[in-house]
Amino acid sequence: MKKNQSNITSEKIGLFEKIAYGGGDLASNLILVLSSTFVTFFYTDALGLNAAIIGMIMMVSRFLDGTSDIIMGFIVDKTRSKHGKARPWLLWLAIPITVSLILMFTVPQTGDFGKYVYVAITYNLVTTILYTAINIPYGALTSLMSRDQDQRMVINIFRMTMAQIGSLIINAITLPIVNSLGGSGDQKSWIITSVIYGIAALILFLLCFFKTKERVKVNENKEAEQKMSFITSIKFCLKNDQWLVLVIYWVIMAFGMAMSMSVGTYYAKYILGNENFAGFLMAISIVPVVIFMPLLPPLIRKIGKCKVSIIGGIISVVA
Repeated sequence: MKKNQSNITSEKIGLFEKIAYGGGDLASNLILVLSSTFVTFFYTDALGLNAAIIGMIMMVSRFLDGTSDIIMGFIVDKTRSKHGKARPWLLWLAIPITVSLILMFTVPQTGDFGKYVYVAITYNLVTTILYTAINIPYGALTSLMSRDQDQRMVINIFRMTMAQIGSLIINAITLPIVNSLGGSGDQKSWIITSVIYGIAALILFLLCFFKTKERVKVNENKEAEQKMSFITSIKFCLKNDQWLVLVIYWVIMAFGMAMSMSVGTYYAKYILGNENFAGFLMAISIVPVVIFMPLLPPLIRKIGKCKVSIIGGIISVVA
């Protein structure tokens, strides 16, 4: 017991490493916000594509995304490299996801059918494949940085705080940047914006890779390792009632998040009469999160994660 406690104590995470890890979620938000909040607006208002068809493409993508999440989790579990299990994916996919983000806005001037095919391919490449492939191991990295639950909680606080600050900034400045480059109806403006965000995400992903460390070593003795097939793993998950509760909880949250992220820009443009108000709408929902995030560690230590989550869910529903 003393030996284990000593090992956990040696896994203390420095401030810069926490910031570097949080930068990974900031990078993810650069990609997520641009490819969810604004890309629909780009497809419909800049390219003139049919909103119903775009919505159908995105709905299918969400179903595929659920499957790719499970597959990627299985792949990460089997990953073996000199950089660890989770960190190498940040290195391997930083450039591909940056290039794919830019390609998503570089829709060729073909007929409508060709545009829809291109949108379906590039949108799924970014959101269903590459974002999943880099975000799943990034999330798993927390548990590999330390076995200390308190340390992991603090790391996640840094992650969520930086993600929310990043989301606030991105939502506030994206349309002003696009409009300053030529306007939201100009495809070139969106391409330049995607290049800026893509390069920023690339730098942050690499910073996260180089400045974080996997301290928790997974037993790599294949003879001692329990063999379990992918199908068997799924069956075990479906029998885990606690896991199912968390899945349902997250699905409900995802509906609310998707609604607020996807309709904000349209609401600002067509109801409020100014698309630049979209950043303000997102700001008033994110600022409270940033303010209250530092209060979570002492609150969680006092009443526990489950009760904090339930209270937060109730407040969200009432609001």
